[in-house]
Amino acid sequence: MIKIYTDGSYVSGLIGYGCLIHANGEKKITIGFSKPKTRLENVEAEVRALIFGMETLLKSGITFENEHIVLATDQMNIENLLTRYGKKELLEENKEDNDFEFDEKKPAKKMVKEEFFTESGIKFLQLKSKFEEMGCKVSFEKVISHSHVFHNELDETIKKILKKKAAKKLFNKVIKSKKLKQEKKFTRVVSASMFTECQYNYMRFIIKNLRIAGRPMSMDEIRELTIYAPYTPGKVRFAKEIEGLVNEMVFHRYIKKTKDGKYDYLPVELVYPKSANKEVNLKIFLRSRVFHSELDELIKKILKEKPAEILLNKSQNSKKLQKEEKITYMVSTSMFTEYQYNYMRFIIKNLRMAGKPMSMEEIKALTIEAPYTPGKVYFAKEIEGLIQEMVLRNYIKKTEDDKYAYIPVELVYPKINK
Repeated sequence: MIKIYTDGSYVSGLIGYGCLIHANGEKKITIGFSKPKTRLENVEAEVRALIFGMETLLKSGITFENEHIVLATDQMNIENLLTRYGKKELLEENKEDNDFEFDEKKPAKKMVKEEFFTESGIKFLQLKSKFEEMGCKVSFEKVISHSHVFHNELDETIKKILKKKAAKKLFNKVIKSKKLKQEKKFTRVVSASMFTECQYNYMRFIIKNLRIAGRPMSMDEIRELTIYAPYTPGKVRFAKEIEGLVNEMVFHRYIKKTKDGKYDYLPVELVYPKSANKEVNLKIFLRSRVFHSELDELIKKILKEKPAEILLNKSQNSKKLQKEEKITYMVSTSMFTEYQYNYMRFIIKNLRMAGKPMSMEEIKALTIEAPYTPGKVYFAKEIEGLIQEMVLRNYIKKTEDDKYAYIPVELVYPKINK
């Protein structure tokens, strides 16, 4: 009889799994480590430990033909779980790939529970089938946690090494963080005529990821970033594709290209002059060595244009508002208090001044300066309720994107003296 004791553990973002094989009066412990593929943590570690133990026996060189193989674990429901998921998938897709392995090169995003158990279940059934083909009987044995000598030894060994690895990982993270904080960065001004603001932000995104990686990245790895943050620069003349943008970054020395064709981090700080919005950042211009005379002329030009532009927009908005015809609504005194009536007028006024639909969060922001405190009322005790009542009575309208827009209405509240 050959016994395989299996156990797994999770510590600080790492899972450790191992097995103790007891055969011919001898024992051997083997340990493995990896980053978790799911959010199951300890459960994932236990499942991986079982499969790891069976694989280790196959590779160990121990003669086990026609032997009784006992899988000793403290998770007895694991057999039924893996068998159920594995058989279901094999029946549905008729899979007969005996070389199935865990896909360690899957994207960094977490696997879902069903996917992990299905993958593990198929692997378990294939390994079990291999043992049975060699005349082995495979069975499970329940080990009560922390009560068996061999199982305890395995558990302590895994946790000891796992804690050391977690501590080393944390130490390296702290050292790396200190180095990044201490580094001196070179400021580079991004040309507004060459790159859009979207491209500028995306270049910063690439630099940030190269910095976090702590190693050169290939073009394929940089392309993978675009899966989660698509590169959509809009209508541009240069660098329409991600490859073009990366090459432009190398040309302008925002990043560097290594001898093996990969891209590495450089300690640079990119700044973007928002000339499109005519906003002058003195610090940026001084860093880029613009002559004071040119700077002075630019400031004067903007100061002349801005007041005229503001005055024109104000005049146009005023004329539009004066021309509009308002619908008069009588507010029900049995439904709303005078305070609620005034607050509804306050909301309508702000929507009118905004000149665009506002979200519920934006309307709530108004309550910071003017809190909505209606006192004892039957309806619309909260600001959300008041807004819904206003939409229902056509005092304001709700747009398709769940925002609230202005309607030209005049609210009247009859002050009844009983």
